Amino acid sequence: MKNYSRLVVGALGAALLAGACQDLEVTNPNQPDVQRILLDPSDVQALVASAWRPYWDNNQGNTSGTGIVISAMADEFTATSANFGVLDLSSEPRAIFNNDPAYANRFVNQGPWYDWYGGISNANAGLRYVNAGNHVDIGGVDQTARTRAFAKFAQGLLHATISLYYDRAYIVSEGTDLNDPKVLAALQLKPYTEVRDSALAMLREAATLSSQNTFTLPATWINGLALTNTDLARLANTYAARLMVYSARSSAERKAVNWAAVAQLVDAGITADHAPVGEVNVLSSAYKQYSQFSTNTPAAQRQCNAGTTIHYRADYKLIGPADTTGQYQQWLAKPVDQRTRFTLHTPDRRIEGAGTPPADGPVNGSYFRYCTTDINFTPSRGTYHFSAYQWFRLGGRYRDGALPLIFKTEMDLLKAEALLETGNAAGAAALINLSRQAQGKLPAVTAAGVPESRSCVPKTATGACGSLRDALMYEKGIEVAGSDPYVRWFDGRGWGLLPKGTLLHFPIPGREFAAAGIESYTLGGSLPGSAP
Repeated sequence: MKNYSRLVVGALGAALLAGACQDLEVTNPNQPDVQRILLDPSDVQALVASAWRPYWDNNQGNTSGTGIVISAMADEFTATSANFGVLDLSSEPRAIFNNDPAYANRFVNQGPWYDWYGGISNANAGLRYVNAGNHVDIGGVDQTARTRAFAKFAQGLLHATISLYYDRAYIVSEGTDLNDPKVLAALQLKPYTEVRDSALAMLREAATLSSQNTFTLPATWINGLALTNTDLARLANTYAARLMVYSARSSAERKAVNWAAVAQLVDAGITADHAPVGEVNVLSSAYKQYSQFSTNTPAAQRQCNAGTTIHYRADYKLIGPADTTGQYQQWLAKPVDQRTRFTLHTPDRRIEGAGTPPADGPVNGSYFRYCTTDINFTPSRGTYHFSAYQWFRLGGRYRDGALPLIFKTEMDLLKAEALLETGNAAGAAALINLSRQAQGKLPAVTAAGVPESRSCVPKTATGACGSLRDALMYEKGIEVAGSDPYVRWFDGRGWGLLPKGTLLHFPIPGREFAAAGIESYTLGGSLPGSAP
C-alpha cells in the first residue's frame, strides 16, 4: 500500500517527479491539486499522515524493501538468494556497486531516494499550509499543532535516513520553494554531514513542538500506535540520538561523536519498544517475514524450509562469537570460499536452549533456532553464505501484532556505549548486563570485560574472552537483530567491522546525474566510499 506515492507534490521539481512517476508507477492525474489541498484541512492532514510510510516501506518493506538487502550486506542475516540484489551486495570479495539506471536491482538505491523525498514533500506541503496561518480543523477540533509537529517529525526522520543511506543529498525544507525556477536551479547536493545536521535540527524542533502542545496521533498514522505528544517528543529524541551515532562512517568519526549529548537524548527518548502494529493488507514487514520464513509443519520448521529461495538465516558473524567450541575461529581462519555451516555450542540461551538436545541438533534458543538442513541455499553461490541458524524471535510474526522497529534495549546499549566512551565503564557494564543476564542467561560483565572461563561469551577471533567493548558489540548485534536492518550496517561501519569493500553509503541514483549536473560515479569494492 503506497498511497503516499500518489501524493507526491514536486519532490525535487519536475525532474525528480518524472523519475518517481516512472519507477513507482505514479501517474500525474493522481497528484492532488495543490490549490485544493490549501483549502481542505482533511486533505492536508491526510498528506501529513502519509509522510511516515515511506520510511517503513523501505526499511521493512511490505513486499520487498531495502532492509533485507542491507541486512545481508552487513552480515546480520545471510542468503544465497539473488532477489533484490542480496547476492550482489553480500558476496565476497565485495563488488563495485552497479549504479547504472538499467541495473536490474537498481531499486536498492533508487527506490528509497524517490520514496523518501516524496514523504518529505508531503510533510513540507503540510508545514507550508499551517505556517501560512491556516488551521487544520478536523470535526470541529483544531488539530493544527498535531499536524505541524508530526510533519516536522517526518521531515526530520526522512532527512536523517537519507543522510545515513547516501553519501550526499538535497536539503529540502518547507521554506524551499521548488516552484521557483531560480530556487530549483540553485538547489545543490550537500555532503551527508550537512544533511545530518539539518535533520538533527528538524528532529529537535519536532520534539519541542510536541512538548509544547497536547495531542494524540490517530493510530493510523504510525499503524496501531496512538502516540501522545509526549510519546512523539520522546521518539524524536530517540531518532536524534541514533542519528548522531549512526552517521559515523568510520571508527574515528564514531569516536568523535558528542557522547554526552547522545546520553542525554537517550534519557529523553523512548521508555519502551517502538513497535508499529502489523495488519494484513495494511502493514507488514518483508524483512521480518523472510528472516523467519518456514512453512508450518513441525518437520519444515525444524528444517527451516521456506518453500522458496527468498530465505534468510543468521550470519555466523552475528552469532559466531557466542561459540565455545573453537569452530567459529576455525571458520574465520579459512579462505572465504572454503567456509560452510557448522553447529556451534553456547551458554547464551538466546541461541541455544537448555535441556537435553534432540538427536538432530541443539535445543532452539529464545531468539534463534537450529536448522537441520541447507534447504533453500545454493552451494554454487558460495557455501560461506550458509548457516545452521535462523532468527525466530517473533515466532514467524511479520504482519500482525507488534513489529519492533526500535527495541528499548538498543537505546540502553547506545547509552552504554556513550558511558564507555566518556569513561564510565562500570555504568556501561550495568546496562549491558540488563539483557545479557535476563535474556542470555550469561554471567555479568564488569568494567574489566567478560569474566575469564572456557565458556566465556563473546570470544574474539583468536578465541580469547572479549573485552567490555566486545561484549557491547556482541550484545548489540544479538538484541537488535530483526528490528531495524540498517543498524547492523551503521554499527559495522562505525566500529570498523564491515568486510573490506562494503559500501559505507550508497551513491545517489544514476538517473539523477543529469538533473544534478554531476558526472556519473559509484562506490564500493575497490573504490572510495568503501570499508577499508
